[in-house]
Amino acid sequence: MANEQNLRPIKQSHEEAVKNGQKGGIKSGESRRKRKLLKEHLEVLLETKIQTSDGEITKSEAITLKLIEQALKGNVKAYKLIRDTLGEAPIQKIQTSEVDPATVKELEAMIEEEFSTMADKKAE
Repeated sequence: MANEQNLRPIKQSHEEAVKNGQKGGIKSGESRRKRKLLKEHLEVLLETKIQTSDGEITKSEAITLKLIEQALKGNVKAYKLIRDTLGEAPIQKIQTSEVDPATVKELEAMIEEEFSTMADKKAE
């Protein structure tokens, strides 16, 4: 529990709040620009070619091959990363599965009944 005697109320005018909000927005924009630049640099570097025994491939392809090799050796984290990247994560399958229209109507009826019960109790 906070010691109420140590708390000070916030004394900030509307203008000060706007000014501080602007500062936050400017810093947020700077951070977004830095992240975007980093992403662009990574994309360029991942598309550069490297020489392998099989020929020339991109760094992105080489990383993918190494990831697959790790999964084949039994690295569960590598397997899960591949699975999730392909959109095969269990939670995604549950979220994207189709819902039976009869089930939806049944749920809607249950919700409607609950709301009407609540309204009746409130009216009393």
